[in-house]
Amino acid sequence: MTDREIVELLESTGHLEWPFGKQQRIPDEVYKFDVQRPLRHPAIEAATASYQNFMCECLDPLCMQHHSRHSQADGQIGPATLELFELPRCGCADYSPDVAAATGSGSWKGCHGVGDYHQATVHIDVQHMPTFLDPHWAEILARVTASYEDIGLRFEFVDEPDANIAMSFVERSRGWIGLAIVGQGESCGSQIWARFLSTYKPKNILSEWTTLIMHELGHNAGLQHTRGGVMSPSIVHGLPASWKGDPSRPVLARKYGGVPIPGGPDVGECWTDHYMRSNRGRESQPVPITPPMPVGDQ
Repeated sequence: MTDREIVELLESTGHLEWPFGKQQRIPDEVYKFDVQRPLRHPAIEAATASYQNFMCECLDPLCMQHHSRHSQADGQIGPATLELFELPRCGCADYSPDVAAATGSGSWKGCHGVGDYHQATVHIDVQHMPTFLDPHWAEILARVTASYEDIGLRFEFVDEPDANIAMSFVERSRGWIGLAIVGQGESCGSQIWARFLSTYKPKNILSEWTTLIMHELGHNAGLQHTRGGVMSPSIVHGLPASWKGDPSRPVLARKYGGVPIPGGPDVGECWTDHYMRSNRGRESQPVPITPPMPVGDQ
């Protein structure tokens, strides 16, 4: 990764202008890449330290591998931090004036006439969807649905394009694997989007793509990034596809009630059948998206 790419990463993720969430002035010389050792500028070091601090859960194992110690947010760019900069991550910023904690008190509950819970519709544009997802896609969506129903939010995947959330795939991107509009104060009729890099093929497709979709829909639901957990900017291997014990769960509970939807799938036991529903509430032809199966990875 070049010096220019490092500065661009720190800038796009919000750490250059807002290290540790506090705004700093960025001198013009920060962008002069033809000078010697540009990354030793105090503004860059502050941004790097902020990034190291926010991404400590990902940086720790890299520091143990390279230096046999835990990570330190010191602003120095060594081999562990360089490898950290290369990790695929969500394209949403960690810090910016627009990043704010989600608020709410479950006021959407019952607004759709479908029960005492909130419901949002998702339309999936399958153009550029990778074929390697085909054998896992039904179970991925079932796990995502179950995780949100456990906190009182139901996502309905519909075939009508005028859904609340437009989910699509892109073929060309550098530096991010998923990108979404962070929902802050939208009404039930708002239309927002979430996009995913179609070439992202981790070793554990089922687990990591479940977490990735939960993550981007979490942005749509109003969540910002956290240090670790589902809303970590980079997917940490082994994350459970559940909000139980997650740092974002209290925020989701405040916003959507936190009470599991009656009759929904149980994250801790097994999946039940789900059905496609029209965006306007009309019941469509029942099509189970997954048969009952154990939750654990096979």
